[in-house]
Amino acid sequence: FFRISRLLLLRNFLNTMKSHLFLSVFFTIHVVASSYTLFPRLRCLYVALVEMKLQQLQTDGLAEFLREDSLLSYAPAGNYFGPDAIVEYVHSATAVSPYYKSGPNITAVQVNPVEFDQDTDICMMSADFIIAYESEPTLVGDDYKYRVGITFKFFIDIREKYITQINAHFAGGYLDLLTNYHWVTPQAIDFVCGIMETLCVDIYGEDVYDVTNCRERYAALPNSTGPDNYIDGDSKGCRALHSAFTVTNPEGHCAHLSFDPLMDPKGAIKCQESDGRSVLDLFTQSELDRFDAFQVRQGLDPNVGHDFDLCGEFGVDCP
Repeated sequence: FFRISRLLLLRNFLNTMKSHLFLSVFFTIHVVASSYTLFPRLRCLYVALVEMKLQQLQTDGLAEFLREDSLLSYAPAGNYFGPDAIVEYVHSATAVSPYYKSGPNITAVQVNPVEFDQDTDICMMSADFIIAYESEPTLVGDDYKYRVGITFKFFIDIREKYITQINAHFAGGYLDLLTNYHWVTPQAIDFVCGIMETLCVDIYGEDVYDVTNCRERYAALPNSTGPDNYIDGDSKGCRALHSAFTVTNPEGHCAHLSFDPLMDPKGAIKCQESDGRSVLDLFTQSELDRFDAFQVRQGLDPNVGHDFDLCGEFGVDCP
């Protein structure tokens, strides 16, 4: 009798445990599913920081999280699609570019609230940075050291785990500093014309520009176009930017340096007409105001966007 009773008790105990185990698993699944619904921003952070490890991302590793439909957009410079073009453009703002001796080195960062679109599973993460550069003296004239503000928005498909879009914006007058001073020194102009004469000979064919003719036509171009210093139109700025690309990819970018419209291997014509995009196409006014406030806290005037002192440099006289 006692033996049978013990067996019955053991069976009831095991059935109870099985029931509790089922309830435990069900509860866990429910909590996880609910947390994705109730706390979608946590899901964004988990995928971006734990699974994709974007906080450890270096420029050279960016391509791993890009696809051919991924887009980088910087209003004054236009749009760049696909891993190769995006990484190439990002390199143009680093010491890979012939215009920088070092940088960017992050000196301050502000991570902003995460946003999530449950209908598309797109997570938007943004951050504001203060970065330090040192200019390349052989092109700019000296190894100037200065800081500049930049803000990014990353759109991440957390279902497919890739970056669908990156919006970028340099602060205030940084483009004015580049297009009106750093990129138009005699050395910088010789650099662009030298690339056209040497690396682009095969692409231009009979229309190759000799250095003398190049300098004359280059001098006739505006430094940038439009009220917002666009560098995707017929300007020195556009050619200075694409000259940095041309050093490593002449086949892809020699056409963009051409003074006359010339189609590149992808069928695009660049440095002729600007898209005229506004920064407000990429960032809301409240996002820009937040970025400005961040710069002020870091000692930068957001209307200037950098702390490069022009007084006594590039022929600038100051009181």
